[in-house]
Amino acid sequence: MFGSTFPELKGRVAVVLGPADGVAGAVCRMLANRGARIAVIGDDEAGLEDLVDELHWLGAEAIGILAGGVDAPAMDAVRASVLTELGAPDLLFVLTCTTHAGADWQRVVNSGLTATLQALQAFVPAMAEARAGAVVTLAPVGADPATTAVGAVRRSRRRSACCRCSWPSASRSSRWASTS
Repeated sequence: MFGSTFPELKGRVAVVLGPADGVAGAVCRMLANRGARIAVIGDDEAGLEDLVDELHWLGAEAIGILAGGVDAPAMDAVRASVLTELGAPDLLFVLTCTTHAGADWQRVVNSGLTATLQALQAFVPAMAEARAGAVVTLAPVGADPATTAVGAVRRSRRRSACCRCSWPSASRSSRWASTS
């Protein structure tokens, strides 16, 4: 890409979890343009095939791994495929959060929290052992905070005290005082 200030990633292995038609696809294209070897993990077979074909057309070495589950055995199988096909990862992008209107709570939790946790547990130990690597995660901030994990965290923070102590923060003291 013209005028880029990002370092070259030639030969680095990047693992990208997320829908091929969203942010994850854009990240894969950026990585391909910088010479990374890419493993794309998602649950849409047609979307994965199209993205991997596009990455090959851009000159990248890329594989697509279909993963419908977010449990530990499924993520272990994904990790085994990545290690066999491309080697140990240098970069991990977890871009899997669901923000579709009307999405049920369990789908949001599985997509955002569980998938992130399982991916971190599967890939970070090898990165830590190599004493190198980077992890990027993306949390949803949707129009309907009631259906996003971030919205739930924000709501809980509004009701919680500051700094793990029992005293409310100074900026909220008047509100807390009126509810006591």
